[in-house]
Amino acid sequence: MRHSFLVCILFMTCFSIQLSARDWSKSGSRQDYTKDPTDFWEATAAASECYTDAFSFPGKEINLQTPMGFDGTVSKNLNTFPRNSASKNCRVNVLSQYVPPPLVDAQIVSDYHGNTADRFQKFYDFLSINISDNRDFPNSKAEQRLIQFLTSWAGANALSENIRFSLMKEFRLDYHVQAMLPAMIIAFSDTSSHMTDEERLLVGKWLWRLVSQSQQSQFNVQDNKNYLRHYTALLWGILVGDDRLVDQARSAYLDALYFMRPDGSFPTEVARGGMGNQYQNTSVNVLVTMAAASRLIGENWMSLEVNGRSIDNAVEWVTKVNENPKLIRVYARNCPEGSFGSIDNPNLRYKESPPITGETETSWVEVYLEMSNRKNLASDLLSSLGWTPPKIALWSKTLGPQMCVFF
Repeated sequence: MRHSFLVCILFMTCFSIQLSARDWSKSGSRQDYTKDPTDFWEATAAASECYTDAFSFPGKEINLQTPMGFDGTVSKNLNTFPRNSASKNCRVNVLSQYVPPPLVDAQIVSDYHGNTADRFQKFYDFLSINISDNRDFPNSKAEQRLIQFLTSWAGANALSENIRFSLMKEFRLDYHVQAMLPAMIIAFSDTSSHMTDEERLLVGKWLWRLVSQSQQSQFNVQDNKNYLRHYTALLWGILVGDDRLVDQARSAYLDALYFMRPDGSFPTEVARGGMGNQYQNTSVNVLVTMAAASRLIGENWMSLEVNGRSIDNAVEWVTKVNENPKLIRVYARNCPEGSFGSIDNPNLRYKESPPITGETETSWVEVYLEMSNRKNLASDLLSSLGWTPPKIALWSKTLGPQMCVFF
């Protein structure tokens, strides 16, 4: 028994030695957790539509940390993410060999139901497929493709024009631009040691600009887009050694648990009409992935609780609505400008089994199965999906290949 314990300790030490050597501070949360947000829960449940005044109760999260500057010293001292993933977590069954040319003008418009997602899908696929392929076969052609992508986009100052949802251009970077950041940060971590000093500095400064704009964007505190912004801050903070961003991300994770109802539903998400289940899944996707990323600094946010609530409660709600989608009627509100499907016929696209590329918005399930101590809940979750994870890498278009990166 003692021998096994020592081996376990040695393994964990070796796994995190590069990153946990930093003294990551743990500043307190911004919320007063002695007060449950019952007013918010009740107001959102009673609202007539999904974007009424009731949803402004937590308010916009503003005045976040500005990432420290990226210079030659930072460039030469990156805390790159470990590359010890199991091969099965990174195996892809499709290649993406064409390197997309720089997209300088993102052509973001004000139409929520526009074709932006379709235009950006090829970028999500390229990054996730090549990150997986490069981790499965290090120093391969995939690595060169990622370097070419990052250096060419940085050299052209890509994503510098029309990158804001025009109705909100004064305060918000577009979601699809934000969604590219996690995978690009991971790709930079994985390839930076094979770049020249000039290339590494060029790419780092370019990503710094986008990460900074991401952090300056304003979102409701309880919002999956806000969680995505903090996941970006977490990855970037770890990579460049900016512990302020890590602290901020940890606080945001705890705040998510604070604003979550005791039954595990996220008020702003489940209210969004026929997309209520989809957006609950999106929030869980980001938060579970943040918990996985916390392992890079020797922590495990999956075990964190606020007033007795943890991410397990959110997974319980997902499991329930997977089995009975009509539970959405409890909280869903009319949402004509921000929803596909209807309350009576909700959109359940996230439940579809992974296509050939391995992209699915339920890619977090594998991560949860790996980290959860609630075996019965994990089993029920898997059963509620109606499919089992394939023996290939899975990824989320907004978060990249989670299992491949963190396990």
